[in-house]
Order: sequence, then C-alpha cells, then structure tokens
Amino acid sequence: MQKYLVSLLLLLACNSNDNTDLNIFNDIFYKVDYNEKVVFLDSGIKSAFDDYYEGTYLKIPILKTFKSDSSLRYLGIPYNTSLLKIKESLKTSKPNSEIKTDNSSYLYFYSKESTRQTVAYYLNNNSNLVSLLIIDSSKLERGNKYVLDSISKKLYQKTNES
Repeated sequence: MQKYLVSLLLLLACNSNDNTDLNIFNDIFYKVDYNEKVVFLDSGIKSAFDDYYEGTYLKIPILKTFKSDSSLRYLGIPYNTSLLKIKESLKTSKPNSEIKTDNSSYLYFYSKESTRQTVAYYLNNNSNLVSLLIIDSSKLERGNKYVLDSISKKLYQKTNES
C-alpha cells in the first residue's frame, strides 16, 4: 500500500514544462521524443520491467511508462538505495553489462542480447534518484544506439545554463 501511495504522490508531483520536457522533480527532466506515447501499465508491460530487476533487492516504483515504435521506457524513483548499492546489485544480476559511472551523479548499464538492447540509467540529484529503463526490441544494428551521451540528454538535471 505504501508503495502505491508513494507512486501516486510522485505522479501528482510531475508536471510538464513544455511539449518535450517532462519535469520529474528537483530540476530533473525527461525529454519526450515525438514518437513516444504514455502507455497504461498493464501486466505485460510491467512484467518486462520486473524481469529486468529479477534477482535484485531494488525497489523502484514506476512513475511513467512510454512506448515508441520498438521500445518501452520506464521512468522510476528508486528508494532506500544509492548508486553504489544499485551498481553492486546489478553487477551481480547482469554480469555481462557495460557499466559506466562517476560514482556520484550517474550510473549507466547497457546490455545487448540477440533480440533486444537494454539500458538502465540512474541519475542522482542531492541523494534523490531517478531511473530510466529502456528495453528496445528493434532489429539490432551495429553498435549501441543508446550510448551514454544520448541517454544523459534524455534524463538530465537542468542547470542554470540549461
């Protein structure tokens, strides 16, 4: 019950800055692409999220879910954890992932399987974490279309210069 209450409060706290940037909270924004649509969180969509975090202790209520042509994108609010704890938990459950972090402001996991690419990105703002999980089932091409630079422009902290 508490998990649903937290999710509801966070959902109500979100507001839209303009047509493309969704203000999550504390100057953290998600850039919504033109081909992304908010989707209802049904059991099939939720199961893909749950499958990714299977084998971890992480608690991440889903704030919003978007669908594009080939991917599902989940915005979440991890709680009772830190970037270091997330890193250790995912290193154990996702040992073949590419990992990048500065150990204080972001954490990036990328994995490529035969049928999909998966990216988990965590942004830390004053000990407030926001997560973005992307599960993409498009025809895999050469390379990673979800490089850290492009992901950090999707989920970002606005600064005075932004």
